[in-house]
Amino acid sequence: MAPAKAAAKRPVPTFDHLRKKQPLERIVRIALNDEVATAYHEASEAAGKAELALKAVEAQAQRRNGSAGPDTERAVAAARAEFEEFKAAAEKAHKALAAETVEVRFRALGRKAYDELVRAHPPKDVAGEDGKVKKSTDPYEYETFAPALVAACCVEPEMTVEQVQTLFEEWNAAEVMELWVAALSVNTQRRVVEFGNFSNGTRG
Repeated sequence: MAPAKAAAKRPVPTFDHLRKKQPLERIVRIALNDEVATAYHEASEAAGKAELALKAVEAQAQRRNGSAGPDTERAVAAARAEFEEFKAAAEKAHKALAAETVEVRFRALGRKAYDELVRAHPPKDVAGEDGKVKKSTDPYEYETFAPALVAACCVEPEMTVEQVQTLFEEWNAAEVMELWVAALSVNTQRRVVEFGNFSNGTRG
């Protein structure tokens, strides 16, 4: 039995290594034209259906092997031509969508700056069912913290809190949530790298 290959040596970490770690980033792609985005999704779906139809016709022709006649060959050729047509339309729609899409980049602030921002937006006390004011259990006041966090960690494009608030007022809830989740996750989640040894199923 051949000897197992020795695992590649990893560098011994130093403080300088850790200081070189880049801040976590997230990118959100925003389609500026909904009609163009819808056209792409429809063209992509049509191309997918045409591809499935082509595979079905090809599979039928393969099952017939040598008994496939001219009708079968014409059916395969027609299905392939239709797929190529829908594929070309999808590619054209994709290029149109790419021209109408921007990337919004978020970068982690660092723990200290993030904690300071949280403290700058303390949660408001809430009134209970008995009418008594109770201390909120929320970590911050969402209405003010969310636009402040988006503005603080959005590096492309740079925006003021007022500009972010304008987007929060004009965009729908799902679109606003996409920006908020990206800003929050880049500051509160981590990226873990796992090296798998797929020959024996172990990780190291």
